[in-house]
Amino acid sequence: MKKRRALSPVIATVLLIAIALVLAVIIFLWARSFIGEGLEKDGRAIDKACENVVFNADASVSEVSIE
Repeated sequence: MKKRRALSPVIATVLLIAIALVLAVIIFLWARSFIGEGLEKDGRAIDKACENVVFNADASVSEVSIE
């Protein structure tokens, strides 16, 4: 019967670090695209979309409207 040996601790450590790095890169790329999509609305930058917002406040009527 052959002796079966497990992976050496060095190889196991290198494999764990490699797996962790691959997962970190995948999460980073996903997050970067997710955040990039959030910075645009209807194909326009959010700053440009907010230029059309009008805020009216009338203190005598206690009414606030956002258009």
